[in-house]
Amino acid sequence: RDIIFEEIEKTANELFIPFSVGGAIRSIDDISKLFHIGADKVAINTYAVQKDPTLINKAAEIFGNQAIVINIEAKRIDNHWECYTDCGRVQSGKDVLEWAIEVERRGAGEILIQSVDKDGRNRGFDLELSKKIVDSVDIPVVVASGAGSLKDIKEVIEYAKPSGVAIASLLHYGKVTIGDIKKYLKANNIKVSK
Repeated sequence: RDIIFEEIEKTANELFIPFSVGGAIRSIDDISKLFHIGADKVAINTYAVQKDPTLINKAAEIFGNQAIVINIEAKRIDNHWECYTDCGRVQSGKDVLEWAIEVERRGAGEILIQSVDKDGRNRGFDLELSKKIVDSVDIPVVVASGAGSLKDIKEVIEYAKPSGVAIASLLHYGKVTIGDIKKYLKANNIKVSK
């Protein structure tokens, strides 16, 4: 698929918070155009895994590490996790922990880790995967896939100690607000931004 530049630009013009964009990024030109229309960070996955991981090196060198996020879609296979692409549909053969270490070495400034097994199920995060990724790298790690309750968010923060937690369904379907999440975490002695 192609990048929906027009919609991304409209969104960027309405936001007053940092804005990360991912999906269909295949080149330095794509990344440059995304920054030009308002993205603060880009998230790369499929192209780097399947075609050319040096895109990470080039992007970090040109735009800075802080702007390059690597999205890792992880699926458990026996006793390890494997990288998937294309929204968790295509198997890559790459080991997730090895890839996380490699992308950091290549200059990525952040990892967004998603569990294919937990995504969209609202039954909690893959705590073991989350902790292993956080413990394997020195760059920020944002954990996604699995929040079904406020308790799930608290649990992954306390267990894995990620830099951030990505929330989708809980917010999309109006089960909680960002204010509810912050209030709950503060009440449980977890530091959150204002």
